[in-house]
Amino acid sequence: GKAFDDLTSPGFVSDEKGSFASKLYDSIKGHYDGGVVWKTLVPGQNVMYSCCHDNQTLYDRLVASTYGTDTNMYGVRDENFVANNKLAGAIVMTSQGMPFILAGEEFARTKYGDHNSYKSSPDINMLDWSRAADFADVVSYYKGCIDLRKNFDAFSDGTHTAGDSMQKFDVPAGVIGYSLDNLAGAQGQWSNVLVYFNGTGKDVEVTLPGGAAGTEMGDVDGDGKVSAKDALVILRYTINLTKLSDEQLALADVDGDGKVSGKDAMLIQRFTINLAKLPSKSGAAAKEYVVVANEKAAGLLALDTVSGKATVKKSAALILVPKDSFDAANLEDKANAYVEVKHVDKATGEVFFTSTIKGVPGQAYVTSPATNLAVEYDVDSTSDNTSGKMTEGTTTVYYYYVPFPGGIGTVTVKHVDQDGKALADPAVTRARNGDTYKTTFKNFNWYELDKDRLPINAEGTYNGDIEVVYIYKYNKPDRTEDYVQSTIHLKITGEDFHPNFYLWDPDLKNATLPEATAWPGNKLTKDANGWYNFTFNNYNTYCWIVNGDNGQSPDMVGTGDLWVVADSSPQSIVVYKENPFGDEDKPAEGSTSVETVDLPERSEEPVKSTIHVMVDDDAFVPCLYIWDPKTGDQLAKAWPGTKLTEFDEDAWYTFTFENYNDYNWIVNNGLSDQSADMVHYSGDIWVVVHKSAADVTVTKEKP
Repeated sequence: GKAFDDLTSPGFVSDEKGSFASKLYDSIKGHYDGGVVWKTLVPGQNVMYSCCHDNQTLYDRLVASTYGTDTNMYGVRDENFVANNKLAGAIVMTSQGMPFILAGEEFARTKYGDHNSYKSSPDINMLDWSRAADFADVVSYYKGCIDLRKNFDAFSDGTHTAGDSMQKFDVPAGVIGYSLDNLAGAQGQWSNVLVYFNGTGKDVEVTLPGGAAGTEMGDVDGDGKVSAKDALVILRYTINLTKLSDEQLALADVDGDGKVSGKDAMLIQRFTINLAKLPSKSGAAAKEYVVVANEKAAGLLALDTVSGKATVKKSAALILVPKDSFDAANLEDKANAYVEVKHVDKATGEVFFTSTIKGVPGQAYVTSPATNLAVEYDVDSTSDNTSGKMTEGTTTVYYYYVPFPGGIGTVTVKHVDQDGKALADPAVTRARNGDTYKTTFKNFNWYELDKDRLPINAEGTYNGDIEVVYIYKYNKPDRTEDYVQSTIHLKITGEDFHPNFYLWDPDLKNATLPEATAWPGNKLTKDANGWYNFTFNNYNTYCWIVNGDNGQSPDMVGTGDLWVVADSSPQSIVVYKENPFGDEDKPAEGSTSVETVDLPERSEEPVKSTIHVMVDDDAFVPCLYIWDPKTGDQLAKAWPGTKLTEFDEDAWYTFTFENYNDYNWIVNNGLSDQSADMVHYSGDIWVVVHKSAADVTVTKEKP
């Protein structure tokens, strides 16, 4: 998914549609191939992870994508999120490149929705080890995935050898399926694996390579019928665009001449329009596969044996090994003990859900009641083995539940403007009547809380359905047509740090404020009176962050001049519209850390400009990305921009385009080597690229 869009958007493992499947496949290959913009040279340069110390934890994002950010569900075990968590771990551990796991991810770590916890309390940031027991099945699943990676070298190949062997399967939308051959030098390991990831909200049946007994000749893709798709598979094979297994080759040789060629594809095409007949049966035996990972467990042990077709459970992985290869490798897995924990409705016998813990015989285990049932149900009784030591085979633990006899209440928190328009999705929490609750307001850019209309029930006790409404007043200033100048003054009253200001336009996604630079922003210098001052152009509204080597402020909004006072870190700032120190302590006259940009005068009608580019030693063919500073409109192709192919008589690359006598540009190599944002240029310019695109010389006349 997207980490920075918002805090609630789902991703492949959680949206029940399998969105991002094609992009995720490129990531699984290590970003060295496919349709990605930022490519690695080899997968070993790629770090695969589902969450890290920045942004939300994986479990928090899963919760927020379903319940919103204001919820009491972060600490609750939810079986859908458990499945999502396992699937994410399986994807990371079977991908090319370097896997990275956030500490505690393996037991559904939560920071209770805090997505920027660098300044939060230890209570938020600490590892809650009790969750290792509550989510013991997820812990053992991650262990099993790690065992898979350690015992199949192709999963951790730093080169593109393994990735080049990956053969993508034709699978339903929202599902990823591929085969991966092991490395040639791998000793005592499996020859290859089949990997499937199901990001949809339903079980999916897939056809396995090797067909099934009695499969029709010509059914090369194994979908149970002979169609033009099979002819296409054969044609792709004949021009080395795909690989076929021995079983597929046997099914593809429909003319019986001992080889697979375009003649076989033509014969299948004629068959589909009733102009030819095919042999009735192949007689090929179904190839058997051993399941080593599914929705319950992962590791080196056989969980099941399948052939012909297999079912990939919703929000789950399925990893298979050819049975002959599995038997030949005979890998030892000492973790051959299982504890199945069943949570059961005592009255009906219905099993709410089952979790599986995998371990080594003699290993201690501890189970616990289901937190996701704690509101509606009480534990009535349990089996006598809720804790103990694992034994070889399967131990079953039972928790029996009865309905809570009291009432269940809800609290719905809404944030609206003065007209009742929602500023955020309502947040609903549920608890037993009599439990206490406490709500709080939110911060929204350009809105302020209406303190004259605060809800009287902002805190209290659950009792039926309660609605808490926070009302906000809109106070965004009007945007000007032309640039105006604003100054931010910063005073650090405590221990000094080295501040930067990061600026951006709040309304235009691609527009760049003239003086602004890429993150971490403009580095400020102190004036003679101890102030940091930054004057810049904007359209009367702007967004900003002050940051340093000890953290950063939240995203802030502003208009006009601002006076910012910090104690000893960017997190401790207080913002004023006037100098809080008065005349006793004011900035030095005329001081600013950054020279303001001399802005070109925009034309009313489009004009033509030409950018000339020369690359030293012809190191690469340059691309130009160009956009309008005021509107954000692209003036060349989408990123990485227009690839230059035209030359003038002196071998300069040239690109001519229309603009309003004002444009921004970036020169790059089509990958990760790029210049800074070059802002507010006009007319023709000449650009010399030196050792890299980050090192350029720009002149208004031909050098």
